[in-house]
Amino acid sequence: MSIQSNDDTRARVAVTVPVDTTATFVGTYGTGGFAVCDAGAPLGSNVAINGSTDLSDYIQFSGNGFVQSMSFIKAQNGIYNMEVVVQAQGPSGLGSGYGYLYFFDNGGVLASLKIFDSSLEQHTVQWQSPGSRLIAVAWAG
Repeated sequence: MSIQSNDDTRARVAVTVPVDTTATFVGTYGTGGFAVCDAGAPLGSNVAINGSTDLSDYIQFSGNGFVQSMSFIKAQNGIYNMEVVVQAQGPSGLGSGYGYLYFFDNGGVLASLKIFDSSLEQHTVQWQSPGSRLIAVAWAG
C-alpha cells in the first residue's frame, strides 16, 4: 500500500556529510518498500529516490516515522569501509515498534539499521565489504 504524506509539521534538520555526488535510486512510496540504483551509488553519494533527496515521502514507517535524508560515505574509523548516515524519525505512539532499513551493496553484503527514536535524529550504520557501491535500500516498520 502506498502512502504519501502532506504533513508539513515535520522538523527539517540538515545533515552535513562530505559527499561528492547524488545517486538516483528508483523506488516505491510508503511504509514498506525498496529502491534500486542500477549503476550502484558510489561512496560519497547523497541518495535520491525518483530524483528527490528529501526521502520523507518515500521511506515511511508506521506511527509517522520517516527518513528525511541518506548519505553513503567511506567509514572513517579504520575498521569498516562503508557507512550510511540517515536523518530519520522512528515510529511514535504506544506499541508503534521500530523502523527498519536494509542496505545491499555490490559486494554481496546486507547491512541493517533499526530506527526507534521518535524524534528526528541522525543514525548511522557501518560495515565491511569487498564492494564499493550501494545498489539497493529496503524499508519496513
